[in-house]
Amino acid sequence: MESTTKIWGEYASTRADQVIQQLGSGEGANLTGVQITGDPKKGNKVSNVQQISPDTSIEIRGLAIFKKGKLKKWLDQDAARGATWINNELKKTVVDLNCEKKKKGIAVDIDRAKSKIKLDIKNNKPVFLITFRSEGHISEVHCPIDLSKHTTIEKLENQAEKEIKAEVMEA
Repeated sequence: MESTTKIWGEYASTRADQVIQQLGSGEGANLTGVQITGDPKKGNKVSNVQQISPDTSIEIRGLAIFKKGKLKKWLDQDAARGATWINNELKKTVVDLNCEKKKKGIAVDIDRAKSKIKLDIKNNKPVFLITFRSEGHISEVHCPIDLSKHTTIEKLENQAEKEIKAEVMEA
């Protein structure tokens, strides 16, 4: 779980005492989902992990959003990562960008990410302004692209910005 959090940034690791405190105080809590596939009784046996294709497996998947002790929303994949962007819990991840001819042909490793939320009232309605700052580097390229040109880097930065914004808007 901790390595998934560090590498992909989709799911934040939360201790049980933190969850109890968050739910007990009435504030919201975000919990990572755990899905068991197969028979849980067979999964408890040592023979299950000794097989090439185990009868039972556990998958870390999704993010549950609780408010006042009740499940309010379930987020998967990009939407889950969008929530971690907003909550400033994302420190490291990989953002995939499209090339002209190949979908997700460029991988950008985000090494540092920081978010800030400001609340303003306009026309008696709350308006949230969320700002992000991130740093990263291009780790993989699977299409012909000239990375020595400044304009190419600017295009990739703009594309990464749009991708991050889309994830945040899904959340």
